[in-house]
Amino acid sequence: MTRSWIFLMNPFISVTNTSYRLMKQIGDYTLAAIAARMPQNAPANAEATATTDIFTQLFAILSPVVQAYDDAYTTWLSQQGTVKGQTKSLNDVLDLLSSQKIEDWDLAIQNVYRQHTPQYMALLPRHRTPFQHGSQQDKITAVGALSLAIGTDGALQTLKTDVDAFHDTLVNANAVQKGSKSTKSGNSTEVEADRIALGIELYGALGLLMQFYKKTPETIADIVPVDALRTHEQTLFKQDINGGEVKLVFTRKLEEDDHIKITDRGNTALQFALVPEKNDAMPAGAFTVQPNEAEVVTPAMLGAAGNRFLIVKNINATEKGSFTIELV
Repeated sequence: MTRSWIFLMNPFISVTNTSYRLMKQIGDYTLAAIAARMPQNAPANAEATATTDIFTQLFAILSPVVQAYDDAYTTWLSQQGTVKGQTKSLNDVLDLLSSQKIEDWDLAIQNVYRQHTPQYMALLPRHRTPFQHGSQQDKITAVGALSLAIGTDGALQTLKTDVDAFHDTLVNANAVQKGSKSTKSGNSTEVEADRIALGIELYGALGLLMQFYKKTPETIADIVPVDALRTHEQTLFKQDINGGEVKLVFTRKLEEDDHIKITDRGNTALQFALVPEKNDAMPAGAFTVQPNEAEVVTPAMLGAAGNRFLIVKNINATEKGSFTIELV
């Protein structure tokens, strides 16, 4: 059977096939990058502008599907067991973002890159505006986009740690609020349908960008997170564990705002921890999941920041256990 031409395959759908979390990151980043390139003072009714300005057009197309997917994802996440961690009021966290946090981050960036330099504009193209104005989801998206824009910049890693931690707080608070207000069932069928819908629109947006930047296609990498589309890391781990055994589940650098769903599918309680070395013993105070229960946790709840080895221990000395871990 002849393999389909690569340009006829939708990378947004295929790459996120096993990761709702990755689709959220790609959608949020792309929408924020497009918003940053829109006319600064676009009229409220931008129908005429949309026919000539590609970024206004793309924002109008992508904004509702990104919002729908983010809502579906957050609702689904809040119902995948108990979302643990910071449950501070979402409004309180957003107020802190709009005042103290974005001011601190802006000043930290200026300590490295002066205002109006290309490096500064790549990080805060609209300065503090996206963090202070717009919908709740717009502000959460802006924080996630800032983290991705910082990337591996060595001069800003301390800042990135703070941005990632605050984004984690925002996502958890948003999940708790959506979970308490939503009347949706939050099942995977709904979030899957929204993932496909967003993937289709992102593919269409890529086509428009390729036409617009046909002479300088490398420019698209500043708008669409190309590296994320090349990611094919395993996100689902389904294993058994013998009585009393301690075993390594995976080795991976996790981000502060990652969420890990742990499901104990057996009849024995299991402990989980992120440790510095793969042969380390299970530390005291490890996170415990009870039989036939599921928990959604953050990396900070499993161990010290930066630990790369996730281990599991079967507390029962004789009975076999089983579990599933999913990066959601």
